[in-house]
Amino acid sequence: MKPTAFFALLLLSIVAQAQLKFSPQARIFEQELSSYINQEDGSWKQVPAEKFIAKYDLLQMKGQWFLGALLLVDPDLDDSRLQQLGVQIESKTGAVWGVRVPLSSFYYLKKIPGIRYVEAGNSVSPELDRARASTRVDSVYMGLGDLKMPYTGKGVIIGIIDWGFDYTHPVFYDTTLQNYRVISAWDQNKTSGPGPAAYSFGTEYKGKDALLKAGDDTVYVFGPMSHGTHVGGIAGGGGDMSSYRGMAPEAEFVFVSLRRDDASFIAAINYISSVARAKGKPFVINMSFGNHSGPHDGSTLRNQAMDSLVSGIGVIVVAAGNNGGNYFHLLDDFQSHDTLITEVVSASGLSEYWGESVNIWAEPGSPFSIQLELCDANYTPVYQSNWLTSSDNLSFRDTLFQKDGDTLLVHLVSDSANVLNNKPNLLFESRNLGTLKLILRVSGTGKTHLWHVAQLGNRVTNWGESFHSGYPGAVQGNDDYGVAGPTGVGKKVITVASYLSEAHTPSGVETLGYISSYSSIGPTADERAKPDIAAPGENVASAVNSFDPNPGKVVDTKDFNGRTYSFVRYSGTSMASPATVGVVALMLQANRFLTASDIKEILKTTARLDANTGVIGSNGDLQWGWGKVDAYTAVRAAELRSGNVHIKADAPFTAYPNPLIASNLTIDAQKDCELRVLDLQGREMKCASIHYGNQQIDLSGFASGTYLLEWRSDTEVGFVKVVVQ
Repeated sequence: MKPTAFFALLLLSIVAQAQLKFSPQARIFEQELSSYINQEDGSWKQVPAEKFIAKYDLLQMKGQWFLGALLLVDPDLDDSRLQQLGVQIESKTGAVWGVRVPLSSFYYLKKIPGIRYVEAGNSVSPELDRARASTRVDSVYMGLGDLKMPYTGKGVIIGIIDWGFDYTHPVFYDTTLQNYRVISAWDQNKTSGPGPAAYSFGTEYKGKDALLKAGDDTVYVFGPMSHGTHVGGIAGGGGDMSSYRGMAPEAEFVFVSLRRDDASFIAAINYISSVARAKGKPFVINMSFGNHSGPHDGSTLRNQAMDSLVSGIGVIVVAAGNNGGNYFHLLDDFQSHDTLITEVVSASGLSEYWGESVNIWAEPGSPFSIQLELCDANYTPVYQSNWLTSSDNLSFRDTLFQKDGDTLLVHLVSDSANVLNNKPNLLFESRNLGTLKLILRVSGTGKTHLWHVAQLGNRVTNWGESFHSGYPGAVQGNDDYGVAGPTGVGKKVITVASYLSEAHTPSGVETLGYISSYSSIGPTADERAKPDIAAPGENVASAVNSFDPNPGKVVDTKDFNGRTYSFVRYSGTSMASPATVGVVALMLQANRFLTASDIKEILKTTARLDANTGVIGSNGDLQWGWGKVDAYTAVRAAELRSGNVHIKADAPFTAYPNPLIASNLTIDAQKDCELRVLDLQGREMKCASIHYGNQQIDLSGFASGTYLLEWRSDTEVGFVKVVVQ
């Protein structure tokens, strides 16, 4: 380490106690801000660089640069203290406030009594990497089985928070192409204004005329794209393109083109909620994006705010992430050894690639230390850093090594016990220029997680990069604990995995239907089962942005109002999430009084199993969740849930053997109930009265596949899945 780094490390460690109000990402931001702002008086040293502005999504208003942030505050915090600093308060969600902070005032936040924690500097990216029949939505459109009526999402609002919207696309009309279904859009990145009344930034479009005149949203840091249009088409696309019709083709839309800062994220949810409340309609929100910057345990301020916002009305559905098969995670409990060794592999082939971001969190009361080493191609060491310890509350950025064209630049912060979860943590961003390999050693005392993602010049991504085992004694990473945070690890959100839709051979045999190789694997860091459900997300054809010059390989086009519109196949949990959103919209049409917890319970209870999922128990599966989303049974359960009927996850009987190979299914009942055997289109195949004790139901002659046992006892109703082989 250079001598200057030692002095900087010592100085910043002395003042660390004042810094612990800041999240790890906020402290990294604070380091970089010091190049532009004097910490002592808030005066400017120089104009912020474009990459700094883009990385942290800074917003310029009235001649000042602002950073979006979330604050955890005490109940008696005096607003005037913030207002004196020029801080704009945009939302209050319980103890979590969304604010915009002038850069010149950022350092002063830590000095205000009543601010317990500041979360800022996070960044999210899209989770992009034959759907209706696979989800059984076609059965819902036709009102098959015992459904009271056909459902299409009418009277429900779908909110899409994303980027790359084409407001003019015909899929956002109804199936007759007469009625336009987008209520409003908030482009948070367009500076012309005006924004929504409650906010001081972005541009809001209300009604058909304004939206069609705008055409599309602002080209953002990701460049021209079609992600939001594709997602919206899957969730609720209509038009007369029946082959590419979405899950809820008569639902209405609210679009938000997101700024990536923390405050804008919560503002987007609040905006959709306010539009839905004004219309008096239920709503469901899709979020097909995420990152890996936090502890992956649902404790961040974003998570707390999301959980609070869905405690009343509204449902949030999120993509699980696309890091299946990426060996970007490690977990060690240091029971059999005292040091973990791994190689931090540099990414390759990425435009604007900057370096690596490694995020480390241990269980409470388990401090740890790291050491960085540079080696040549033969793994011969040429440099070793000092051991850097979480309990020292470090904060520094410096060039640790520079020789013969090889350089190691590191930004690092550590915290002995994070305010939100009491966990020790350390975050470092490293830029390794040259030919040397970066080796990481971790010495710990308890369960410790590591996540490694690529960093571009303008943002940290959600793209997992490998931990490699080439160095002697080093271990390879894995793809466990890979569900994207903060969105995917939320406690009250519905997190969706991706699978490839089933197809049928000419002889009628069902094929495919397997989990997507890229779909992220759970659990969360606090050992909750995630994802919750799986939906088709691989090779899904949907609408793309007609203003996008390179949307991908076009599979079909539609001419409308003098313009040509295209349809392209994309893959990713980004596509699986809106498929589930559309099903939720159908459920809300069937029963608008369902809560977010009701809907999650129903989706899990009614999920479809098959040979690909296998038998999934009551604790779920870390790839599939509780199985494949089944629109028919979920909507049927939503209907039954109205009035005083309660949907039960646990049946008052056990059914075995399951899978069933013989003809007789044994029912061991704890109480009397009525039982109906349904196929997955809702057709009744058999019914019976079940009494206390053991009895058998003859299923001989049933074709191989999954069937539902719909049971009813007094005011309780539920479903049990049985696989016939």
